[in-house]
Amino acid sequence: MMFKSVLITLGSVAALTEASAIKRTPTKADANSVKRASNTCLNKNAVQTGSFVTGQVNDVAADGQTNSETDTSNFINFCSGQTLTNGLQIKSGSCNGIVMGKIPASTNMVSTVILNPKLNDNLPALTDFNVTLTVANLNLGTFTNATSTYYSAPQDLENNGNIIGHTHVTIQDVGNSFQFTTPLDASQFVFFKGINDAGNGQGTVTTAVAGGLPAGNYRVCTMSSSANHQPVLMPVAQRGFQDDCRYFSVGGNGGNNNGGGSNNGSGNNNGSGNNNGGGNNNNSGSTTTNNAGTGSTGNNNGSGNNNGSGNNNGSGNNNGSGNNNGSGNNNGSGNNGGGNNGNTASSTTASSSAAATSQSANNNGSSSSSSGAIAGIAAPAVTDSGNPDRPFEVNGDTFVNKSAAVQRACSIQNNLCANAVNSGKASGFTVGDCNTQEGTCNAQ
Repeated sequence: MMFKSVLITLGSVAALTEASAIKRTPTKADANSVKRASNTCLNKNAVQTGSFVTGQVNDVAADGQTNSETDTSNFINFCSGQTLTNGLQIKSGSCNGIVMGKIPASTNMVSTVILNPKLNDNLPALTDFNVTLTVANLNLGTFTNATSTYYSAPQDLENNGNIIGHTHVTIQDVGNSFQFTTPLDASQFVFFKGINDAGNGQGTVTTAVAGGLPAGNYRVCTMSSSANHQPVLMPVAQRGFQDDCRYFSVGGNGGNNNGGGSNNGSGNNNGSGNNNGGGNNNNSGSTTTNNAGTGSTGNNNGSGNNNGSGNNNGSGNNNGSGNNNGSGNNNGSGNNGGGNNGNTASSTTASSSAAATSQSANNNGSSSSSSGAIAGIAAPAVTDSGNPDRPFEVNGDTFVNKSAAVQRACSIQNNLCANAVNSGKASGFTVGDCNTQEGTCNAQ
């Protein structure tokens, strides 16, 4: 009897006080209309009694376990009085009361493999490359507006039992070595892309890293998500990981690329026997220019790089290129060739901090930020952050290279454009037009 009374009580106790719903595919005529939900109570057949108990015998936690929180109303009012997520990405934190949604069967659990770059690949610095991956059991290509529907709807399944959603790629600089022992700062990354297409229809998708990356050591990872961007939810705890990571280097000899001067500290000092004696010493002048761009000692190996020309030890020391990474921007390696002059010019371009480069980016290198933008919505400016290690900035977030910053600016513009289309403020345009504009924006 008590159980029945609990169910009866839930109909009234678990009422949603401010329930509302926004149509997922609004027409221009009703895009802004928010209608009161017809049912603001938790239906009796939706009540989960698992929330009633702590999971422990007599509420005494077993060794290594903790009592679960309980609520006979299924935590329907858990976020009452809190800052609500409400479809937004709130950096200061929030509370999201939307239900988790449908969970796939264990035979439909998500699994991912990164095909490119491969583990321990060494890629040329500042050169375009693709990240390619294959995802199993995730119906890719469904990507809601991340600026207004973030976590705002439950995870859902396709008829084949797979989660409906999309995936992301994020790349982080891991520092001087792959053997780092401190967790990376999750707020810092050199490249990020939400992949909103279905790829080849068989789970394989590709995204381009335009402009490549400076010399260094990197980790590329995937992040599988439901349509509304929440991490995918799996049916069992004991399972393989749904995402994948690969470690790779850019511009030098494996895990020591970023050695920041450490590599340069050894044989690559080019300082010793390779002093580039004589004429090449005039490189020190150009090195000064490099240092101006980075302020890092590792960049002094600019002199070492210079030997790249004169003392063909440059070849062996070309991993000096990796060492250039001192700033990552020197990439002076190849540029060493051709003597000091080449070094000076190329180093200046790459490392004169993003001053000059970001200045061009400031002109809204992000492009569509001109008056011709859809609904007049400009991409935010790419500015000089003042940080030589992450010289480009967009709306407070910093980036290692210009292409990543421009991509972020274009993505922000695209989200705002889609909002304008969906709300009827961009008459005559479609979300597809916004996506086309984003492509043009990134290409500039």
